[in-house]
Amino acid sequence: RLLFITDQAASYTALVGREIDWYAAPGSGELLTQRPGLASDYRKLVYDGPTVGVFMVQWNCEREHLRDRRVRQALSMLFDRQVIAERVMAGHALPAVAFAKPGSPAYPHDLAPLDAASPEEIRRLVREAGYDASDGKLLRVELLTPAGAPWYRRIAELARGAAVDAGIDLQVREVAFELLVQRRDGKDWDGVLLMNSLDRHGDPYELLHSKGAGNVMGWHHEDADRWIDALRVETDSDARESLLGRLHRLVHEEQPVALLVHPLVAILFNRDIHGADPGPLGLWPERFWVAPEQQRNAR
Repeated sequence: RLLFITDQAASYTALVGREIDWYAAPGSGELLTQRPGLASDYRKLVYDGPTVGVFMVQWNCEREHLRDRRVRQALSMLFDRQVIAERVMAGHALPAVAFAKPGSPAYPHDLAPLDAASPEEIRRLVREAGYDASDGKLLRVELLTPAGAPWYRRIAELARGAAVDAGIDLQVREVAFELLVQRRDGKDWDGVLLMNSLDRHGDPYELLHSKGAGNVMGWHHEDADRWIDALRVETDSDARESLLGRLHRLVHEEQPVALLVHPLVAILFNRDIHGADPGPLGLWPERFWVAPEQQRNAR
């Protein structure tokens, strides 16, 4: 019996009442420590699914104040990726470097995640771009996040605290997902914090090509387009790796999108259900089984 509970609070209530068998949320493993009684009925499963993606902030490069890559770099440096991985995701995430699957041939091996910078370094970049709060030219940026998901709120609030220290007015707006998509599609936004699934084949076209459907940032770079087009027809693995390396370094420098962390799947799963062992493709319900004495009557 499949239930899709979209409200996080309702999902948590159902978990505490032992009404669901599968509970997924970033940091869900911490619940076994916070509520030890759950451990008798649930076990923690952590694995890397084939399409598990990346938390990221897309910047609207068509906005006047976001066209300068120094501004985008400064804003991206507000996010401490290591802190997000450890505190928000309870250690079940990796700091992100590229829009690709970590460990795959498409992932760069010589590129380090963008570090959270000191307030002074961020101020320097912002001043070079023409903004200085002390001179009456305050940089104001609105960040949209989906309502009802506490991990988005925690990520955004961490960045907002860093923005205050750096003299940037970062306003966080939690909005219903439908409204968020409506505003994003209407270009009525500065930044959008979301999680994007990854193409298992490592094709960056949709997000990073100027004609890609997922390139809502309005970012256009001739080199990026040329390399992405070449990737779609290149069959030599070494040549593909070289093209991807150049693309990832360019995106790292331009920051049209701030790649934050790659989450792992962390769920609480009913101990009475057997055969729930994660494999290369995640969990497969077709393999689940429950002993007769542990089965519930269908309702």
